[in-house]
Amino acid sequence: MIRLAALVMSVLLLAGCGQLRPIAPPGCAVIAYRLLPSPQDPHAFLTENRAPREFGEVLLSRLRAPQSAPNGPRQVLVLSGGGQHGAFGAGFFLGLPRVPDYQVVTGVSTGSLQSTLIFLANQPEPADRTALPAYMSLSPDLAKPGQSNLHDLALAYAIQKEGDLMKVGSPLRAVTKGSIATFGPLHDLLQALITHDTIVAVAAEARKGRSLFVGITDLDDGYGYAVDLTEMAKQAVDRQAVDAGAVDRMIPCYIDSLIASSTVPPGVPPVSLNIAGSPQADMFMDGGARFGVFFDQLRSVAKSDGSTDMTVIVNGALYGGPWLDDKGQRISQWSVASFGLRAVDMMENQVYRLSVGDAEQWAVDNGTLRMAFISNEKLSVMTGDPDQWVYDGRTCAAASAADAASKPIQFHPKYMRCLIDYGQKRGARDPWNKVLPPSAK
Repeated sequence: MIRLAALVMSVLLLAGCGQLRPIAPPGCAVIAYRLLPSPQDPHAFLTENRAPREFGEVLLSRLRAPQSAPNGPRQVLVLSGGGQHGAFGAGFFLGLPRVPDYQVVTGVSTGSLQSTLIFLANQPEPADRTALPAYMSLSPDLAKPGQSNLHDLALAYAIQKEGDLMKVGSPLRAVTKGSIATFGPLHDLLQALITHDTIVAVAAEARKGRSLFVGITDLDDGYGYAVDLTEMAKQAVDRQAVDAGAVDRMIPCYIDSLIASSTVPPGVPPVSLNIAGSPQADMFMDGGARFGVFFDQLRSVAKSDGSTDMTVIVNGALYGGPWLDDKGQRISQWSVASFGLRAVDMMENQVYRLSVGDAEQWAVDNGTLRMAFISNEKLSVMTGDPDQWVYDGRTCAAASAADAASKPIQFHPKYMRCLIDYGQKRGARDPWNKVLPPSAK
């Protein structure tokens, strides 16, 4: 999507067409907290009367709240972005023998899309989730829809064509509409997954002291924000006592927050949201523009006063690969465009590595860390190259090459199904690339 964005941006700069702001979902306000770029940010020293509140303060209070499972350390899950590589994380959780009831879950980009169903991993399948897209029934060897939240999550990534998630137009659309594609199909998928009963289930977990946040980036003020999905769900369910339609009116706001967290303009357009307490709607995009993962902002407030076990799932390889051409060969010719795109790729990877590294350090200071990513690094059972994992008669690398023939913009269906299978086997057989015990206090 970074490559697409750069190419479309060049078209837009030449065309000079302006676009109107998208309209925010009516009748709802997103509950969100500012993510500080660093503890040295001047906003860290403002008074307690500031608005919006900062995420570190909110997170610290949530960690100190009574746990749903009071015995043992707090459990925290941090989900990264990664686009189509979210298929790895979706399969990974389906394969795990046990998924904890994490006290706090945070997600960015594709991690945001995963977060609700992982948050509800141990809850029954919502009875009103009956309008799932047809493609989710076409990979029974991976999972079957309607069995559990985790089965539905894995199958949501088991697309048969890119059009199952995004609608791609011609390059002319980038000039006339401001983006070359839309997430209309993804929006329809989320409507099928985030149902009334799903929101009720999220609210029930919130009352147990659990929290779910997703990261978005504000194009207007430049800050990252953590959207508090659990508080939004809980308030909507509470209002139902006097307003029977409160939950159903909140669902579009919930879904648009997930879409915003996954949107990379101008590949797909930005999303407008009304942040509670703000006088007007702002435009938002992928939270990964600011953070690959988010949790370390707590360090700008205080350390936790109890042991915390952190799980970090990186929906990608974490480490950048070599610069290769379309045939997998070392680059022999370069251009201004390819040089610039390579630089963007490296900068994006650096953001993710620094962000994951900060979360890792917080975990080491306050408890333990378990991390999984797409690699055979430090694995004892699944020691082969993930690209050589075989599913449906071919390797993941061969699946990606087969997908390339249809020239997808972002999503490679055969490769994604291979990643789901690889992730599921990793979760079941050899999950963790990195396990760190507590450091000496």
